[in-house]
Amino acid sequence: MNIMLISLDLHGYDLAESLILVDRFLAEALHKDEKQVMIIHGNGKGILKKGIREYLSECSLVLSYRKGNYGEGEDGVTVVELR
Repeated sequence: MNIMLISLDLHGYDLAESLILVDRFLAEALHKDEKQVMIIHGNGKGILKKGIREYLSECSLVLSYRKGNYGEGEDGVTVVELR
């Protein structure tokens, strides 16, 4: 059984733009009572992945986060559990 998560695709954005979008996305998801969301950042050079995960580690809206599992996008996505 696949459960579809609300997602944000950041392909084509730089880190500064992505962090603004992630902040808005998380606030909106929390407002809609979402418990888990997915951020799609891709692998590339790892700049987005690293910057986004650093942001998530300090974000008060985030309970936890992890890389995607097999079939979810693996290390090209980050799955976020909201408070």
